[in-house]
Amino acid sequence: MLLSVRSIEVNYGQVRAVRGVSLEVGNAQVVTLIGSNGAGKSTTLRAISGLNRPSKGEIWFDGARIDQLPPVEIVKRGIAHVPEGRHVFANLTVLQNLYTGGYLSRNKAKLNAILEQIYQYFPILAQRRDQRANTLSGGEQQMLAIGRMMMSSPRLILLDEPSLGLSPKMMKEISRIILTIREGGTPVVLVEQNAEMALKLANHGYVMETGKISLDGPAEELRGNDHVRKAYLGI
Repeated sequence: MLLSVRSIEVNYGQVRAVRGVSLEVGNAQVVTLIGSNGAGKSTTLRAISGLNRPSKGEIWFDGARIDQLPPVEIVKRGIAHVPEGRHVFANLTVLQNLYTGGYLSRNKAKLNAILEQIYQYFPILAQRRDQRANTLSGGEQQMLAIGRMMMSSPRLILLDEPSLGLSPKMMKEISRIILTIREGGTPVVLVEQNAEMALKLANHGYVMETGKISLDGPAEELRGNDHVRKAYLGI
């Protein structure tokens, strides 16, 4: 497995937000975490990217333990994280935002090649390259956040609520991009409130409830699970 999370616990002060969570991600997979607000999904992603250090357990990436590394070292190893809320640099242009994603690279030719690939994924970003990020729509800002992340040539992508606040049309576009990324061979860990969308995109799913994994399995099987259908799919 490319990523192996092994029985991690993450605390916020005296509150244990994640309790013994284990999950695995293989190459060219989309793995999703679904669950209600406050279940620990985003905290799990933050633990993987080094923003929250686990108090117990281990995280392994490509055969090496990473849970004691600072976030910048985890980025260098190839894990890129797009947090909930997009967090683009509002007063920078689209192009400047994209280049910030490749700050670890000194190879300008490589960065320009990646940039052209991103413009193929998101033609609207090419059209708006000289606009400030705060003039973009919510969907365009989400595209920019994903594009900025792709500038680092990640080996694993962590996406936190990419469809939040988007129109149905824009949600379909984001779904298309996630599948395109997977088909290109880069695995994705997807946290998504829209469980129906997430399970359609994913190969494997984990259900998180009160900080624990309560259920996991192939995404198609979870879509047919009675508890998942009632609790998360509204069926």
